[in-house]
Order: sequence, then C-alpha cells, then structure tokens
Amino acid sequence: MEIHDSGINTVQDSVGVMDLDGALALVMDDMELLCEIIEIFNEDYPKQLRKIKIAIKEGDGPLLRNAAHTIKGSISTFCAKRAFDLALKLEMMGREGDLSGADEGYVKLEKAVEELKNALDNVIASA
Repeated sequence: MEIHDSGINTVQDSVGVMDLDGALALVMDDMELLCEIIEIFNEDYPKQLRKIKIAIKEGDGPLLRNAAHTIKGSISTFCAKRAFDLALKLEMMGREGDLSGADEGYVKLEKAVEELKNALDNVIASA
C-alpha cells in the first residue's frame, strides 16, 4: 500500500481497486466531499446492481445499458478502472442487444463493486 501525502492509506493494492489520489483530484482534494460522495454511492449502488440483474434476467438490453451506464458513472468518480471497465462491457452488451455473457459479466462486476465498497469504507474510516 502507498501512503497518501496526508497520511491516509491509498487503497491501491496489487489489484488496483481504486486510485485515491485520482479520486481526490476530481474533488479538488476535498476529503469531506469525497466521503459524502462515497456515502451516496454506498446507498445507490445496490439499486443499480439490482437493475442490472433484472435486465439480464429479462433480456432487456436498454435497461441493462442504462443501469450499467449509471453505475459506471458513479464508479468513475473513484478512479476504479476494473469496476469501470466491467460496467462499460455490460453497458455495451445492452447497447448492442447481445446479452450473451452478461451473467458472467454481472458476477465479475458485483465482485469488483464489492471490492470497491470495501476500499471506500477504508477511505471513510481513515478520514
């Protein structure tokens, strides 16, 4: 783990869950604001994951596209590349109307978002 200038551990480990420096740069180094955004994300992401799961189950490409796009945008705030890329892949599946492989993509996204949530919880605990 790296140490951020303020002494807060970046939650950037060998799998690179997120880039705390990048996330802080997006909010002009305002840790309080970042923590507020994290709290909003923690309240919202389960709803978006449910929408993605329903879209896949129902074969609803437009719903998948919209829900994946929404969670992708939220994830981008935390510079979480793996989770972002997985959400983008699901968004593209929904856009193209080809949901083959979407179940596997959902499982991967769900795991990546859970890892991100754990990293974000560490950010709040360290703030």
